[in-house]
Amino acid sequence: MCFFLISFSLSHNIERYYCSSNIDGYLYNFSATEYLEPYQIDDNYGYFVRGKLCGNLAPEDFPDGFNYVYGVSALRCLINNSSQCDIMGFTDTQDFDFINPNSPDDGVVIKQIAQNNNVEQGFYIYQISYPLSCSESSELIPSSTYMFDLDSIRTIAIEFSNIYGCPQKDVLPTPTPEPIINVNCSAVDYSEILYPYKISADFSSTVATKPYGIPISINSSSFALVNLCNVGNCPPSKLCDEINSSIWYCTSDNKCKSYGNANEGVKLSIKNEDHADEGFILDYNIGKVTITCNFDVFSGNNNSSLVQIDKVEFDNNNHANIAASSIDVCMKPVLPTPHPSCSTSIGGKSIDLTVLNKLGGYMGEIDIIQFPNTEYTLYVQPCGGLSCPTIDCDGANGASIWLCRNDNSRISCDSYGSFYEDILVTQVNENDLFNNDFLHNMLNTKYKNESLLTEKRKNTYKVTNDLTEGIYVYYNSLISGNMALTSRLQIRCDWQMDIFDMRIDDIGSLLNYSQLQISGASNQMCTGEKPWFPPIPSPTVMPTPEIHPTTIFERNTSSEFVSFKLISMFDGAPTVYHSMILNEIESDTHKTSNDTNGNKTNITFQYTPFNTQKCPDGNVCEIVTETDGWGCWYEHCYPIATHNYSFSIIETDTMDISAYSIKGYDYLSLDIYIKCNQSASSINLDNIIEYQNGKLIVNANANFVCPQDIPTQEPTLTTLPTGTIEPEPSFKKTTGGAIFNIAIAAIFILYLAFGTLYQQCRYGVFKIPNEEFWNEFKICIFTAIRYIFCCMKSNSLNQNSEYDTYTSNNTLNNVLM
Repeated sequence: MCFFLISFSLSHNIERYYCSSNIDGYLYNFSATEYLEPYQIDDNYGYFVRGKLCGNLAPEDFPDGFNYVYGVSALRCLINNSSQCDIMGFTDTQDFDFINPNSPDDGVVIKQIAQNNNVEQGFYIYQISYPLSCSESSELIPSSTYMFDLDSIRTIAIEFSNIYGCPQKDVLPTPTPEPIINVNCSAVDYSEILYPYKISADFSSTVATKPYGIPISINSSSFALVNLCNVGNCPPSKLCDEINSSIWYCTSDNKCKSYGNANEGVKLSIKNEDHADEGFILDYNIGKVTITCNFDVFSGNNNSSLVQIDKVEFDNNNHANIAASSIDVCMKPVLPTPHPSCSTSIGGKSIDLTVLNKLGGYMGEIDIIQFPNTEYTLYVQPCGGLSCPTIDCDGANGASIWLCRNDNSRISCDSYGSFYEDILVTQVNENDLFNNDFLHNMLNTKYKNESLLTEKRKNTYKVTNDLTEGIYVYYNSLISGNMALTSRLQIRCDWQMDIFDMRIDDIGSLLNYSQLQISGASNQMCTGEKPWFPPIPSPTVMPTPEIHPTTIFERNTSSEFVSFKLISMFDGAPTVYHSMILNEIESDTHKTSNDTNGNKTNITFQYTPFNTQKCPDGNVCEIVTETDGWGCWYEHCYPIATHNYSFSIIETDTMDISAYSIKGYDYLSLDIYIKCNQSASSINLDNIIEYQNGKLIVNANANFVCPQDIPTQEPTLTTLPTGTIEPEPSFKKTTGGAIFNIAIAAIFILYLAFGTLYQQCRYGVFKIPNEEFWNEFKICIFTAIRYIFCCMKSNSLNQNSEYDTYTSNNTLNNVLM
């Protein structure tokens, strides 16, 4: 697919034939596929594609309910409703290219186009592409399909692999000469009835017209190929009355007639001089194209126009009348000419605010420090006008800066900078910035630390003496009531932003309701050599790990051990907030010196163990919004620590350095090398942090990682209680007595089982074997127990009668039996 895309931008010597082509001396011939059945494949979007590489689809190839169209080579239809189809390509728009321009033997790409106006999806040009790679197969079976959009063309690619993609070496082709067009097909018209409006059209270059033109079906036996202000060659399968034409009318008898040639003259005029928005006319004498406004037909390619051919009819004089539409003939507002003051030069640095403009401007919620309980939304267009964001703007319009407030669900907006007023650009005076300037006070309120703020901002933004703190842009609005509203935008340097983009800070100041002061950052304010940045991690989603803050870390040798609880590492320092120098190192060897060679930058390291924190104030966090540890440089913060942690001992002779490793996001990780320091009761971090291949390494020291001697004194015998030696567990040895007991138990169980089964089978009753014996045995046992435990004082009559009665009865039964 990669080569397939690249090949579109390359040019070759090509000679086109019907269903074959010679490209740079490589002949591809797939004309034999015309006599094969159409292929069909699902495109994975709820549609199936049916088509032919060579030739037209026959009427019987069209699904029921969808009318036959002559000249069509491919259809894309809904699987659940095959009567709803889009035409994908016409045979006579066929063009060719290499799959891989560096290896012609890999195969050829066959391309066909059609235009489509889907009610749900809008208008676009369809291109069906067949990457036909070389193999020994003779079957025409599609292997895969994929779809992409490029320059207003929706391409569906269907891959094949067979003998038709194998080229034959041929002579170098003689390419068809491209005619030179000397026609002025551009027009401009203005209207100032309400606002300044303008039409600017140029049809010298239109999308998807080569080599034959944009196809449109006329009826079941004809179609047209339209090329507006250019000409297309005669399709190879047709017999044409001219060599080339701007309007081809082709019929099912394989003939094409020209209805106008731009090289022979074409006139572009306004349809109605008083109302230019009614459209333009291209007149070729025997053919006429009327182009009207359609905002939905626009090109994604700034160098080409996109035109939809809507209809082709013929009048009684056999003149062709073609209806077309395009956004290029629509009236569009004329933006005022940018003020010269929007661009300036400071210290040799050219600054142009117009490149920071974007569609709709920059919008976001903002906190106004004087009114903390009011919701505000800010809209900024650095050097352009924005219309009123709501219905209540006090009659103002076209402002560069809108400040909107939400008062009890009522949103009203004020213009704090009219684009039609003067805009002044100056450099920031650093003395003003840190001397009772609003920005200093404002950010100090947010950072809660003036010294840290000053150092942080000076280290972060100072690049040259001329643009240390960027620029000020002053805006003035029209009078609002009795008050003139003004604003000042400070734009600082941010190397990590695109030169055509800008960021607006989410905090501002409003003095006396009339002076709005806001700030932002852009790459355009940066001068000098770009500083080094550690690679930005990708937003890899990580699972939330379990937290075990009481985990004990233990390591020992034969003579020393290190043991401490994880949560005790940061006792007394629940939040580590440290400014450091970030050094890039080239190897995994841990370095403790501060003179590391490599790239350097300033970093603020914030770590709150086992307690996630939101993005640090005054910074941008684009990957995640909460984590344990942040590494911040140049106003951007990245998650360098999560709950995932591990411990290890650095292999040294003294075992006096522990490594605390924390996994960050994507490839980032943080290693804190804690060296033994008996005098440090809490962890101390160095002011150097090293970076190597995604690993941030911080040196630290503390006393809890110091190894302790293992006691060597043997414990005395008196400390051990006597008689505590337990016998060897029985499950480790099988004795003879155990075997005897097991055997007796097994015999008894078998006796009961087989005896009971025998009684059941012989007498039909369920009872234990020798039941009389066991009853007598039971009575004997009970009699003996009474005799022994009652000390022979029990009622002898009862004893005798119970036993003797049973015995006599049992004897009598035996006699009778």
